[in-house]
Amino acid sequence: MEYNFRIDVDGCGSIWCQDVTGLNVSTPSGSPARPRLPGLTKYGNITLRRGMTASDEVLGWIQSCAAGKIARKRATITLMGEDGSDTATWQIKDAWALKYSFSEIAGEAPETAIETLEIGYTA
Repeated sequence: MEYNFRIDVDGCGSIWCQDVTGLNVSTPSGSPARPRLPGLTKYGNITLRRGMTASDEVLGWIQSCAAGKIARKRATITLMGEDGSDTATWQIKDAWALKYSFSEIAGEAPETAIETLEIGYTA
């Protein structure tokens, strides 16, 4: 399985992924009375998809967030080139695990199980 992204999360090591979505930010215009002033900046949730791998640190972070002990972390998302070199990077801060899911698989199916992790962040 080929990984296109590496996500380094402080204290959790690296997460290797095939897909990353949700890297977006928007700053709408302000109120109708002041349309030229920017409003509050909004950040989309980042969704990571990867083949099933064992990572106790990442699972511990997810479980901690699910239990209400939100551990916000800094993270770096790196797009990998075909030769494995770093092509582009995005820095995010105050990231926390919002949602974790595991794909449906049948026992006799040859497909790889896919994990999906949704991460919220503030900048």
